[in-house]
Amino acid sequence: MGMTLSQQTQQKISPMSGTPKYSTAELNEARQRALEAARRRQAREEEHTRRQVEKQEWERRQTLWRQQKLSRGEGQSAPAPGRIEAEMAVAALGSLCVAMQQDALLMRWLPREVLDLEIMLRDAEQAVVENRFALPPHLLEQARRSEQRLVAQANAAQLKADKRDHVARSMAIVLQAMGFVTTQAGEEHPGHPATALLLRAEKASGENVLASVPLEGDVWYEMPGYPHTVEQNGTTGEHFATCAAAETLLNAMRSRLSATFGVDLGEIQWAEKTPHHVESHEQALPASHPAPFGKNRS
Repeated sequence: MGMTLSQQTQQKISPMSGTPKYSTAELNEARQRALEAARRRQAREEEHTRRQVEKQEWERRQTLWRQQKLSRGEGQSAPAPGRIEAEMAVAALGSLCVAMQQDALLMRWLPREVLDLEIMLRDAEQAVVENRFALPPHLLEQARRSEQRLVAQANAAQLKADKRDHVARSMAIVLQAMGFVTTQAGEEHPGHPATALLLRAEKASGENVLASVPLEGDVWYEMPGYPHTVEQNGTTGEHFATCAAAETLLNAMRSRLSATFGVDLGEIQWAEKTPHHVESHEQALPASHPAPFGKNRS
């Protein structure tokens, strides 16, 4: 795994100034309803497109099937019982596979599961060759159930991504209004739909806000350039940094996010670990569960 933004930052700043902070991030009821309504509208459009692709593929396969039957001279004799139904099921299953593979949402979140349906299609085709005509309709029914399940899973995942994107976008706008220059939120793991988004906001005076907005779990911050006080955990004896100026800024950001964008950030918590410990923890994390500024609590 490449160097995280946290590790890059720690190369440029003093050892304690990057101590991570974190908070929860939830949408208020009105914003959550609006996000869910938008996802339902998009899901209906995706369903319509998928059905159109399936219909076009079905018609193409039907034409090809009739041409093949005529070329084999099968139009004059009665087919074996169940054969036509089996061949129709194979055509329908193939059409469904094509439609699902052309669905951007499904292929973004569940590409392996969608491509696994090709196994059902090959099994159905082989069953017709072997005169096992009862199997293709059964496989088609099974594929239809899989489609419903996968679409529901993909829509649920995309709704989480829509929330993540809204939080990151709103944070960038608020920080700009507070005098920061922000960069467009980038993906920690480019091309992975479940990646955390990394946001950097800077001032000419040297104060920076680095934020990691995950698909699920806490938003993490680092505040390089802000003065800090080293305190000691009364229970563990471990030293950690706090910073009144940084906390004041984050709380001001929280208020604006809630009032303007319906994003409710929880109370800012300070990670009670030294940056050395945090960095060591980061390096041990699997790439599929990124947490660039500390542990990523679910």
